[in-house]
Amino acid sequence: MYNNPGHTAHPKLAALPVPCPEFSEEQLIAFDRGYAAAKDTGALDRMQASAALNLDLSRNRSTRLA
Repeated sequence: MYNNPGHTAHPKLAALPVPCPEFSEEQLIAFDRGYAAAKDTGALDRMQASAALNLDLSRNRSTRLA
């Protein structure tokens, strides 16, 4: 709501809350097992490194385009 002559100020609408997903006990157990397996085999570390590299490359591209 800035001082803008000739235009009507409109208040921002409140954001609707995002519903939390409901997971069954079986789904949570399966996730825990998968996470533990990924961690034990080193896949989790590789995925984190890959994600960090992709984020860094994306930031570098954005910086060059700016």
